[in-house]
Amino acid sequence: MATTLRPDQIGVVDRWDSRWRRAWRFLAERGPVEVWRLARANGLRGSGEFLWRNLRLMLAIRLNRRFDQQFNVETAGNIPNNYLDVVGPNREHGHYFLSSPIATCRAMLRSLPAGEEFSGFTFVDLGSGKGRALLLAAAEYDFKRVIGVEYATALHEAAVRNIQTYRGPRRCGDIEPVCADATMFQFPEDPLVVYLLSPFDDTIFVQVLANLRASYNAKPRKMYVLYGGPRVAATLQTLTLFAHAEFLRPLASPALPVDWSSNRAFWCWLFETRPNADGVEQTPPNADPTRS
Repeated sequence: MATTLRPDQIGVVDRWDSRWRRAWRFLAERGPVEVWRLARANGLRGSGEFLWRNLRLMLAIRLNRRFDQQFNVETAGNIPNNYLDVVGPNREHGHYFLSSPIATCRAMLRSLPAGEEFSGFTFVDLGSGKGRALLLAAAEYDFKRVIGVEYATALHEAAVRNIQTYRGPRRCGDIEPVCADATMFQFPEDPLVVYLLSPFDDTIFVQVLANLRASYNAKPRKMYVLYGGPRVAATLQTLTLFAHAEFLRPLASPALPVDWSSNRAFWCWLFETRPNADGVEQTPPNADPTRS
């Protein structure tokens, strides 16, 4: 991806693109003897784990590149956010860019209720990166609109290009990438599907959930929230924020398939709003959104 770098960023590249070069450079400069020495120093188990991690990552890179080639886009990558120019004051609260895992994203989308009619819904991806989840959502469902919110300008520009060059199925033709800080985004008044795949830390989640609640209060309507995060303790901590968002209730925690397009596994939860006759959300007693 072409990115304009500041003086302190010169030489920084997409980590996925650079991994092969680093490996070959190490071998060329140090030689096979040094590789053997490191293998002996780390032991059989340590070397095996290192080899497995890197082989899985190489496979993920290949599958991501294959997706891009198939659909004439450039959505893959792994770029720390401190190497990208962003809008808004929340750079340090955003997570690094990692292209949405293909099978994970599709499985999350397909966990939406089968009986729901989504033609009147707007799909919103907060932290949309280069737009892969937008393209998959538009291919899977006939949403009224698909909107991606991304605060890194280079990623937003890549998403704009990808939407223009995409050569794949579309059930929704209205895809709109927006370059904005997620805390400043105004949610549309349509029924919503809000998609979050580990885009930022809890500081931003608090504000985003408050904004979503304010939008709901102004116009009570059906909303679904799809939240996915890596299988780490921090993800379970974030779920406590959803537990305190009384206008949402847990609907499902679908199992996600093994996704070879990612070098890490994810959890997923689906939440919904169901206003009663007074327009007030009621959370079922003993609901536990932190179940996995």
